[in-house]
This record gives sequence, structure tokens and C-alpha cells, in this order.
Amino acid sequence: MLKVHYYYSACVGIRAPKVSVLCDPWFSEGIYDGSWYQYPRLADPLRTIGKYDYIYVSHIHPDHFDPLFLKTYLAAFPETKVIIADFQNNFLSKKMAGNGIRHEIVRDLNVGGVRLGFSPTRRTTSTTSTRRSPWSRRRLGTRS
Repeated sequence: MLKVHYYYSACVGIRAPKVSVLCDPWFSEGIYDGSWYQYPRLADPLRTIGKYDYIYVSHIHPDHFDPLFLKTYLAAFPETKVIIADFQNNFLSKKMAGNGIRHEIVRDLNVGGVRLGFSPTRRTTSTTSTRRSPWSRRRLGTRS
């Protein structure tokens, strides 16, 4: 039986009979330059969450990638593996490496008969817009 537990923000835990995945754990206070805090705060996230086989971090934003919590969690549960998707420009992987967080880049993961797929959006066209904003024609000091 598959069980999903909501912890906080984007953090959910998924438990199947032979594999467990914790997604996007954020529990450090004061992210985004001290502007985001959890309310109500979990007093002891490690004890509340417990052990998972894998931690999946979806992207680099601080409410999904919390290096301080990940280091604390991995110190308590060193056998847990951190996994991330195979992004085209994998800034998350670079950031994790810079923070000393061991991780594995995955597309698919098969554990105990459970298949987990990780498919990040791949952009095939330029993200530069060809449409111009009315503000782009303005020049400093002119009124047009």
C-alpha cells in the first residue's frame, strides 16, 4: 500500500512497501534573506519525519533545497541517498556539490518493484521573447 504524508510546505513523504522517498524537505528558518519562516514550526523535524531511503529535491529554490537541513538529516541517517532530476543545466547539482551534499542524478529509479521516474521539463526553444513590452521602448528622460 502506498502512503503519502504531508509534512510542511512542499515537503511530502511517500512510503511504499519496499521504498520510501522524502520530497523537498525545508525546515531551516529564515530562508529568502530572512523573509520566510514556518508557521507553525515543527519542533523536531528529524524525529517527526524519521528515516527515508531517498530524499528527492525538485529544484534549487530554498523552500525545496535546504542544505542545512539536508546535512543534519544525512548526519542522522547517512544511508539515505539524495537524488535529483537530470536537468539540462544542472545548477542544483552544482549547488549541492558546492555545499558538500552527496547526491545522484537520476532519470528512473527501480527499487523493489517500484519504478520512480524523474522527467524535468526540457526547453527546446529559446526562452527569449520576441514580443516587446511597451516599457522596452521608453528611454530615460523621455515621455513616449
